[in-house]
Amino acid sequence: MARTMSASMKRREFLALSVTGLGVFFGVWALASLGGLAPRQFLPLPWTVAAKFVDLTHEPFAGYTLQQHLLSSFTRFGMGFALAVLIGIPLGLAMGWFRWLDAIVSPLFDALRFVAPIAWVPFAALWFGTGIGGPVLVIFTGAFPPCVINAYRGGTLADHYRGAAARFGALHRRGTSRERGSCLAVSDRR
Repeated sequence: MARTMSASMKRREFLALSVTGLGVFFGVWALASLGGLAPRQFLPLPWTVAAKFVDLTHEPFAGYTLQQHLLSSFTRFGMGFALAVLIGIPLGLAMGWFRWLDAIVSPLFDALRFVAPIAWVPFAALWFGTGIGGPVLVIFTGAFPPCVINAYRGGTLADHYRGAAARFGALHRRGTSRERGSCLAVSDRR
């Protein structure tokens, strides 16, 4: 009971601190705007921003409502991420399973994976113009390396863990629990 009461007090304290933090943020924002810290076109009042947000859900901006702009952005994100997954996971698994493919692809992959996705923006604009291809390329370059790296890790460790599971199964049928545990501990070392 004491543990539950302590947890609920922490939850209440967290909620109070969160509400206080938001209140301070919006209060400082409003005071800075009312005090003329910056021109209103650069630092509008919080309630002006909220009213404009609601207006954008009904009135088109650049020909579309806010929901349509969000759908377009999520579509581009989904296309870039799906492309990264569809290419990156099979490539990473194949690199993990076939050492010759790893030797061919790794130098190029290692050279390009450290380039920040935002650095591809000028190339995307040159190659694809202002169409859908540029944003898809930028999302792809951000999502592709983690897909390849994690699938590669899974591909290289799959045989190791499969062997450990086979040894565990063999000992399970004929060994004690101490023997099974030591077999897993030894087989998990690389």
